[in-house]
Amino acid sequence: MEPRRGFWREQGQSLVVVALMLVVLVGFLGLVLDGGNFWSQRRFLQNGADAGALAGARVYATTKDASQATAAARNYAASANGLGDPLKASDQVTVEVSIQGAGIDQTVAVTVTKVFRTYFLGALGIPSFVMRASAVAGLSPAEAIGGLLPLAVKKSAVDAIRAKFSDPTADKKVYIYDDDKDVSDYAINKIADGERGWINFNKGDVSTSELKYWIDLGGYPGVVDVGDTGVWINGSPGSNNSALGECEWLIGKKVFVPVYDTVRDAKDRPLSDADLGSGSMDYHFVGFAALTVVYIKDTGTPKILVGTLEDEVHAGKPGGKYDLGVYVVGLRR
Repeated sequence: MEPRRGFWREQGQSLVVVALMLVVLVGFLGLVLDGGNFWSQRRFLQNGADAGALAGARVYATTKDASQATAAARNYAASANGLGDPLKASDQVTVEVSIQGAGIDQTVAVTVTKVFRTYFLGALGIPSFVMRASAVAGLSPAEAIGGLLPLAVKKSAVDAIRAKFSDPTADKKVYIYDDDKDVSDYAINKIADGERGWINFNKGDVSTSELKYWIDLGGYPGVVDVGDTGVWINGSPGSNNSALGECEWLIGKKVFVPVYDTVRDAKDRPLSDADLGSGSMDYHFVGFAALTVVYIKDTGTPKILVGTLEDEVHAGKPGGKYDLGVYVVGLRR
């Protein structure tokens, strides 16, 4: 018996419909699976760009070396985040780094580009897709930080000593004499002659026990904000060998100190600052410096704190007016 022609025609039409449905199904699978992979990889790529920009900014803040900052940004943006090696063509990842700005406000911009293979969309002629993510991290002098050692130094001294650091052979040690009557000598990085003082952060008395307590904590637990115009904080220019001796446990550790540009006798303060404290001197803070303590001498003459002046990144508020070596780094959107 001869098969009916209509039966074969209907069967052929069904095969076409099934084939079309398979194409649609593969397309939906591609959108779901490859689309999910797209957003997942997009997140990884953005994390890499963010990490690279932050790493580059941190390195640039402490070295002022564009090549080192670029290398750090490339490494953290790609290799350290599992995106591949920019130096290997097979990994199909590129990292572009740009350092911009000058003076007290600079940025490190990172753009990461990577080619990702698709799973199902390849069947529809889309074997891969290109993704790109960018991030910008800024670095600027700190306007507000916490954890300060209650020992301030004068800005002119910090500026004079830091100005010599462009010479790689320069001595980066700073010698802070606990004596308000000795003579400063910037040529040998010596700070004395009333250009340093013990600081009364929380008003009240300039108490030795309180100074020692803050030193034992590794720094005053509050935050000092110098703002746009600086801030007046009370203290004493006199020596305090007991507080200086307490600093011995900080040898080998990094500390942050407030920096002032001018002082005034506490008797000359305006009524608005009447409650600053009982110390004989008020200090006008304008920024912060960082140093690693290397030696303490709290007996005999002279009494002295020796530290290595450094550039350092600290958590805090950016926007400081003067470049004194302490920076805040953060992402900028």
